[in-house]
Amino acid sequence: MGKISADGFERRFALASRPHGTWKDEINRLFEKRHVNSRTFGGYTELDETMYYRLKSKDEQPKLATVISLCVGLSLDTLTAYHLIALAGYALLPGNRLHLLYAYFIENSADLDINECNKFLQDFDYCKKGELLGSRPRK
Repeated sequence: MGKISADGFERRFALASRPHGTWKDEINRLFEKRHVNSRTFGGYTELDETMYYRLKSKDEQPKLATVISLCVGLSLDTLTAYHLIALAGYALLPGNRLHLLYAYFIENSADLDINECNKFLQDFDYCKKGELLGSRPRK
């Protein structure tokens, strides 16, 4: 039997189109599933250790660039990434060039790291703190 199924599709599509749960619960689930801890977090996401603890324990809405850093850094599949974005209270808008670049990063996250994404963003003149990914000093 193949790796795809109608049931699998229905469950995954429902996850992306009707987000359920909370941002904090989903982050904690992802961190546990992927064995992400305060030491490994920064290596994946280029976010600092303080952000790791804030994401795990606070109910505040993260910035969109933080969510994208997680999606790319953890190489999340597209549906999981869009579910996480929705739980954080965002949607990537097709008419927004920065959002299209973020979507491109998500689609190609298995082959990218945060520093490559930031270089690409800078090539398109996105250089502000809220646009660039990660929070560590830029390389």
